[in-house]
Amino acid sequence: MTESLSSRQVSRLRRRAEVLEEEGRSREALICQQKAVALDPNDPKGREDLAQMYLELSRYDEAIVECKALLRLAPKSLFARDIMSVAYLQKGDTDRALVVNDELIRLSPYDPRNHFKRGILCQQRGDWRSAMQSLMLAHRIAPVDSVEEEEAEEAIDALDRHQIKQLVLLLSEDRSLQIRIAREPEETITERGYALSPVALNFIQQVATGSVQSQVLIGKENEYLPAQSRFRYYN
Repeated sequence: MTESLSSRQVSRLRRRAEVLEEEGRSREALICQQKAVALDPNDPKGREDLAQMYLELSRYDEAIVECKALLRLAPKSLFARDIMSVAYLQKGDTDRALVVNDELIRLSPYDPRNHFKRGILCQQRGDWRSAMQSLMLAHRIAPVDSVEEEEAEEAIDALDRHQIKQLVLLLSEDRSLQIRIAREPEETITERGYALSPVALNFIQQVATGSVQSQVLIGKENEYLPAQSRFRYYN
């Protein structure tokens, strides 16, 4: 088979895959894309499309294999790492997802989406401190009034509220903890394994000092916390 003939076949297969994908015939589209990659295995774009298809069909192991092949062709590929991190996450392997996402941050440190994803992964691992640091950084470097800024703000808000519910209950039962948080809020919170935004830290200090009664707040934290539209995270 001549090179020009092979190239034409690859082009036809890719176009056919695109049409089938648009028609919702994903499995047939996958077969066409697999054939295209088999004919031209050294084309990064073909590998990208195939990895994306595997991911969308929940064939995560195959998506990862395809991404590794893509990385051999394009070692700095952000696309491959993005797909891999999602595939590992869907498989429940947050540790590997985090490793791959950290590579994304190393290669593209000013993309807020990478820091946002790191925050979510750390939160899923129960590492609230790292989660809050990554989410706050994502918010700080995101363009003003952008979708990325809004997503980071919402995630920070949710993480704060999740922790505050636990802290309010602890404060209602532990007078010594109230005293410590009133005097040294950040240090005490950190020692306990929590990590709050500056706004939430100020709020929980008010609870500790009695400005807001913890007994009243139990089960009603959302009624007393600032509404999200006013819960701004200026850094």
